[in-house]
Amino acid sequence: IDFSRDEAKYMSLCASGKLTNSNKKTCEEFNSYLKAKNKKLKKDLENQKSAAASTTQTLDSVQKKLNSLNSDISSKEAEIQYVETSIQNTQADIDKDNQEIKDRMYVMQSYMNENTFINYFKSSTEIYKGMKVIDENLGGTSPLDIIIKFKDEEKVATLKNENQDKYIDFENEFIEKNDDKQYWFSQDKMDTIMAIHNYLEAIPEIGKVQSLATLLKVGEILNKNERLDGITLALLYNQLPPKYKDLILSPYINIEKNEARITMRLIDSNPDLRRNILLTKINTDLREIIKNKETTYRLSNLMVLYNNMLQSLFNSQISTLGASIVILSIMFFILFRSFKIVFIALVANVTPIFLLFGIMGWLNIPLDIMTITIAAIAIGIAVDDTIHFIHRFEEEFKFDKDYVNAMRRSHRGIGHAMYYTTIIIVIGFSILMLSNLVPTIYFGLLTGIIMISVLAADLLLLPKLLLMLKPYEKLKEITK
Repeated sequence: IDFSRDEAKYMSLCASGKLTNSNKKTCEEFNSYLKAKNKKLKKDLENQKSAAASTTQTLDSVQKKLNSLNSDISSKEAEIQYVETSIQNTQADIDKDNQEIKDRMYVMQSYMNENTFINYFKSSTEIYKGMKVIDENLGGTSPLDIIIKFKDEEKVATLKNENQDKYIDFENEFIEKNDDKQYWFSQDKMDTIMAIHNYLEAIPEIGKVQSLATLLKVGEILNKNERLDGITLALLYNQLPPKYKDLILSPYINIEKNEARITMRLIDSNPDLRRNILLTKINTDLREIIKNKETTYRLSNLMVLYNNMLQSLFNSQISTLGASIVILSIMFFILFRSFKIVFIALVANVTPIFLLFGIMGWLNIPLDIMTITIAAIAIGIAVDDTIHFIHRFEEEFKFDKDYVNAMRRSHRGIGHAMYYTTIIIVIGFSILMLSNLVPTIYFGLLTGIIMISVLAADLLLLPKLLLMLKPYEKLKEITK
């Protein structure tokens, strides 16, 4: 009998109290069926429990592996973060060091190139005394201007339709009046000019500052210490006669070009004045002072021109010396056909120039139009003496192929001529030290020093290099 098809029927039959013999037999078989089914269900349950436990163990293992992977990932991320932070810190340190080097080079260049016109003269001269009085009592000497360019406002087009009513005509009339010069004096422009004016007045190296803000301050005093607003300024502009507009306003504003001018004079006698550093500071600070980023500015006048000229001396000196060394190398090689002699001659010529710059830095002597020519003079004279000595040494060396004897004979011969020539040149340039012009004094002093250095290099360093490097060994072999 297949009990699985109708278990409920047999369950009801066997549950009744009265059973026939055939039904009892059927119920016994049904009972056996239920026991077998129960046993199978228990076995399936145990298998499922075992599978669940195995799955749980597998999940626990996977979870442990995930936790381990997450831990490794976190560790690697921490290491990567540490490396990235270290790279950023290292790069920041490198950038900081580079900036410090640039700043030091910049300051060194500024100090090296810094010289004021007043310091060109001795303090006992009338020119120095007069400029000192101008600096201390009249607001400075070197002029500097700041030109402020405001944003050009877009003009509203006037309506010209013939069919417009009277209200539009009134609007057109208002727009045309709005384009008048009296409306140029807006509060934003006045605040910008006043802020820059006050900033410049606070700088110790700057003397007298004049701008439209000067007139505004005077007007504020006359107005019982109340600020002049745009309407008041417009009324004053309309009432001011053209003659006085040209006299007191035209030097400081240009309404047609929408520009304002702030003029000042620098105190040249101030020992802390560093033109290039000051101009850079003003340029940087003005970007923060001017709130409207569409407003532009530029620095101009004699101060900027003079500073640019001084700063160009440093770059021109380097480029000139570099070109001179290259040309001298080619010339020496053409004359002597030996790389050793080229090296020896260059060392003997360049060493006095380095010594000159070292002395100038030690004595705080700046580069100017006069002192910058000394290096060129030194190279010219040093090259002449170097060529004479090397040529004489080569001729003497051919006599007995002995370096020491050739050096001694060269000293006794051409050495005396080089010595007396240098002494005459030093005495001649020393006369310049009697001048009242300080650059001329420096020129005479430094030229004398460099001439003595050149003589020492040609009579001491050059022979020593010839003895050490022995550039004429091939000549000795050819003779054998």
